Amino acid sequence: MATSKGAGRYANEEVECTYRYPSDYRPKKITTQLNILNQLFGGIGNANLKLAEQPLPKNAEAWFAIPKWQSVSRTYAKAADKVLQLLIKQRDCGFWGYPEIYEGYVRQRKRKIRMLNALANHQKGYKILVVAAQFGLFHGGRSPRRARWVFAKNEVGLGVFEVGCMILVHQKRFQSGNELWADCAGDMSSTCNDYTFDSTPCFGFREEREVRLGWRKSRGKGSLELDENSSDIGTFDSGSASAFLPEGD
Repeated sequence: MATSKGAGRYANEEVECTYRYPSDYRPKKITTQLNILNQLFGGIGNANLKLAEQPLPKNAEAWFAIPKWQSVSRTYAKAADKVLQLLIKQRDCGFWGYPEIYEGYVRQRKRKIRMLNALANHQKGYKILVVAAQFGLFHGGRSPRRARWVFAKNEVGLGVFEVGCMILVHQKRFQSGNELWADCAGDMSSTCNDYTFDSTPCFGFREEREVRLGWRKSRGKGSLELDENSSDIGTFDSGSASAFLPEGD
């Protein structure tokens, strides 16, 4: 979790993070993740599972299986929307916030494109990447802008597509409104599709009492949400999810 409060640029955009992951959330074995993704995406392909036998880079929580978005759709926004629709179907509930993703809503940051392309080049021939990542707690309490500023040289923020895929294979990650939200700091979002791209998408959970006030009712006790956070405001209940390339890359 955030440890550099008071140091460096945007230091005033850090607050104490009081939210955590659900107590029963545990990262799944990489083989289990791969099997789930192939079921959801219709036999999308394989991954280099030997990579998950290597030591994790510093500050990474686990190895995650994440498809290349290009293997899902022809544009990033369409690939992210497909993940969103799978989440709606999987959770069997209405989706608070953005029920669809359009080209004018989300855009990848250049650093993310560059670094994930480098990761893909190390795993040529595979449609699913083995990625060392953390689900947000390491940067808990930091604004997305602050998190990006303190990223290690081998670290990059993940986007809606990547974080959405991580949620698809880890259903226990978002179960209630009092657990850590995940900022998708590798992407930019544009409120009302106005092409300003001055916000950061984030995943979280709304309790049933909050969902009743929204545009669609939940069929359970609450609803997964895709929303936006201000890129320059740190909050006590969210942190940026990120990936780590092998040291030296």
